[in-house]
Amino acid sequence: MDSSVIDLAAPTVNFIIFSSILYWALKGPVKNHFASYEDHISRTYKKAQDKKKEAHERWVEYEEKIKNLPEEVSEILAQTEKNVAQIESQHQRETQKKVAKFQEDSKMRLKAHEASLVEELNRQLLESVVQKTKSSLHKDSSLRSKARQKLVKETLA
Repeated sequence: MDSSVIDLAAPTVNFIIFSSILYWALKGPVKNHFASYEDHISRTYKKAQDKKKEAHERWVEYEEKIKNLPEEVSEILAQTEKNVAQIESQHQRETQKKVAKFQEDSKMRLKAHEASLVEELNRQLLESVVQKTKSSLHKDSSLRSKARQKLVKETLA
């Protein structure tokens, strides 16, 4: 054999022994590292797939909403117009009720005022009659005596 090959035999054997020991010592940790890395990548991929599916579902949902948007706007406008009409109608009814109540209250006040005026006129008329009667009684003595006799009769009766 050639001396150059023999000179390489010892380092080759040392390399093989060192590589074997290194392989045997690092085989478990490297295998565990790659297994955990593979698991991490699988979970990340699964999350990415879930997010993609969720995003696609949202996208489809929004596409459907956008597609139906004109119809929804029309429905909302129609409902709004209906609500406005109901509110106007209700407001009109309430206003009519208030006007009727105000009219009734005004009539009651007018009747009360009329009654107080009639009462005041009756009181003034009565005072006037009493004054004229007193005046007549003071002027005419025969009327005065007749009035006394009548009062005495009514008091005794």
